[in-house]
Amino acid sequence: MGANSSWVVVNTYQYIMRKSGKHGSKFLPLNPVDIAKEKILLPGRRPCTCEATKHALINNCLECGRIVCEQEGSGLCFTCGSLVCTPKEQAIILAAQNWSKIFNKFMNQQFER
Repeated sequence: MGANSSWVVVNTYQYIMRKSGKHGSKFLPLNPVDIAKEKILLPGRRPCTCEATKHALINNCLECGRIVCEQEGSGLCFTCGSLVCTPKEQAIILAAQNWSKIFNKFMNQQFER
């Protein structure tokens, strides 16, 4: 391993190093079972090339077709920048948009006297 590697082996357990700004680096323990299965989920959204073979599927990007896994998470596609989210999140977004349209319709109505 190189000096700049983010993987560090300590007492036969693997840890991943995360820089935390002012307080230096922190080490996050990795579960040995997950290491054996190669199902390591790092904190935050990070590009991943597993195509949902190592992590759970979020969805496919509807613009470019990229397969987005749990490591990449819901949000903007890393390839084309369009929104990618789970079907449950899509339903929530559509419900909020529909509610907003109905609310605006009622607020913009002229009251007859």
